Amino acid sequence: MELKSIAIYLPICAALCWAFIYTVNARNYEIITVPTGLAAQGIGMLGAAWLANVLLKSPLDFAPFFSHAQKWWFWSVPVAVVFASCFLHLSLKLNSATYTGLVEILYVILIPLFAYLFFGQKQLNLSMIIGGLLMLSGIGFVVYGQLQKAS
Repeated sequence: MELKSIAIYLPICAALCWAFIYTVNARNYEIITVPTGLAAQGIGMLGAAWLANVLLKSPLDFAPFFSHAQKWWFWSVPVAVVFASCFLHLSLKLNSATYTGLVEILYVILIPLFAYLFFGQKQLNLSMIIGGLLMLSGIGFVVYGQLQKAS
């Protein structure tokens, strides 16, 4: 089976894996430290790079990072990954995996906003806007509930 024919299922596979990671890491952080968990994830990312190399038959090539260094977004992603991973894992340590996952899904709403602001790409249609507003209201309920519980 060709990879393109199953590509529609890849986000579902990713969601299953991330749900597993969130759930297990929230428990792991009762035993290990956040820096240890991040380092373990880094080792796992090397495996992901190898798997993508095999599946896509594409090389590991850092040359574009240097030949296109004037494009701000090339180096912004590795830097943002450091902060995103740190914030995510700290949240898993300090909150429940469910709360972390439900609130972190905010990135789905931010992607089309960033695509428009950074690159002028319009990626929204009416159904996506309605879905995003429903998600945003749901995230608001979750955060509000957590704040009420904390006070």
